[in-house]
Amino acid sequence: MHTVRFAGKTLFGILAIFFLGVSCTKVQKVSAPAHADLLPVWGNQIIYQVMVDRFYSEKIAQGKFDSDDMNQYQGGTLDGVTQKLDYIKSLGATAILLNPITDSSEYHGYAVKNLMEVNPHFGTLSDYKKLIVEAHRRGMKVLFDFVANHESGQSENLKTHPDWFRPIENTKALNDPDLNEVWTKTTFFGLRDLKQEKEEVYQHLLKAAKFWVDVGVDGFRMDAGSLISPEFFDRFRNDVKSYAGDRFLVMAELYFDNIERYNSYAPFLDGAFDFRIFFLITNILKFHHDPRYFKIVMDEDRLVNNPRLLSFTFIDNHDLSRFVAMTALHDRERLLKLALTMLFTLRGVPSILYGTELAFDNEPQLYKSEFDKSRRRMIFDHNENQPTFKYIQLLAELRKSFDFNSQDKNFILDGTRESLVAFVVRNPDHQARLMIYNLSGVERSVQLNLNYALGVPKNVSLPNLLGDAGALIIKDGFAPLHLGAYQAAVYKIEKF
Repeated sequence: MHTVRFAGKTLFGILAIFFLGVSCTKVQKVSAPAHADLLPVWGNQIIYQVMVDRFYSEKIAQGKFDSDDMNQYQGGTLDGVTQKLDYIKSLGATAILLNPITDSSEYHGYAVKNLMEVNPHFGTLSDYKKLIVEAHRRGMKVLFDFVANHESGQSENLKTHPDWFRPIENTKALNDPDLNEVWTKTTFFGLRDLKQEKEEVYQHLLKAAKFWVDVGVDGFRMDAGSLISPEFFDRFRNDVKSYAGDRFLVMAELYFDNIERYNSYAPFLDGAFDFRIFFLITNILKFHHDPRYFKIVMDEDRLVNNPRLLSFTFIDNHDLSRFVAMTALHDRERLLKLALTMLFTLRGVPSILYGTELAFDNEPQLYKSEFDKSRRRMIFDHNENQPTFKYIQLLAELRKSFDFNSQDKNFILDGTRESLVAFVVRNPDHQARLMIYNLSGVERSVQLNLNYALGVPKNVSLPNLLGDAGALIIKDGFAPLHLGAYQAAVYKIEKF
């Protein structure tokens, strides 16, 4: 069994893609060219992540699947996603991220055969263009999952340009002492590493990027970014923005919880698919790590060397076990609810993996690898009546009414006392929110001293925006607080 440790020594459900072999050399800090601040555009987005093959199609709606083997294609299509855009929007999502829709030798899309062709299992280029048009008509953005690190062993380029790929014996992990497994002399699930530093390869990737920009996508999520050099992103981001415009998003998947390594990439990206919040929530709620880690991670944000870097956060991921897996059955509902509350009320752009709104567990069927277990078939059966669906709707409204990305935080409790974390987030418009999380499985009753909490009135009744606990009555700077096990409260402060 794999576990996650906060400092990153051992990793839970080790990611399939991240162990592909590009040695990332440490780069010196340089001043990246100034680009537009994308926080106003992306900061309050809510992303819904879809694995196309497992989501929906007319055939699936009739109970017909391409295979009984969950390691094979099931039959989800791009048109099926288009049909469910209203469903996705009703949850509160404002943007969609599909797993790679390019031609692939595997259902998940990350084993790319041709980077400029749509996977025929999913549909056609026309189907994808229609999906984009329909999403934009609903005011939703579309992110493209761009695989630049590797291609399938069945790739057309491997046949015509074998010199574009690293020798098999050099395919390995990052030579990272934090990783307890190093893959050598293997193609790792049949995937082959690209030489991004080779000019022909770079131009091939840039040509593909321009192709998908022309199709109409709003940004790229660069898969396995941790295994691509920062120098590549420095050049690629500038070239893409020169073509697509400065408001086009280029963000990468960075599998780091180490701030120094994170900072080697931060100047060259608009955003990061950020594992630091995932580790934080998972370690504390699932593996019962010291709640004081919470403030440590929050304080680390001030050390990120690109103040404009957007953090795309999540609790469920297509490469990892579902959050509710490995949690005690009697605590699952409360833990998931608290994890979602933290996801939506901490800094970042929250991302919801399809099925989280139904409290999906791992797929019970056997897969050929650990990495597939979260990739269940989606269910559509009056989902809007499910409690987790309704709770995400509530959190989405909460998120849209206030900017939780503000760095102006004032901690009242740091987890030391009764495993309670409490802090105030203030916005420039003089609005504020008081967040309190009970990170333990025990009810807590304490007297809060708010006399030193900037922005909190000394005598006031603050409404709880989550609706499952009463108002916080503050008198002379003190307030009695009672929270159930794994419960959170978000209090609204009108003006300060």
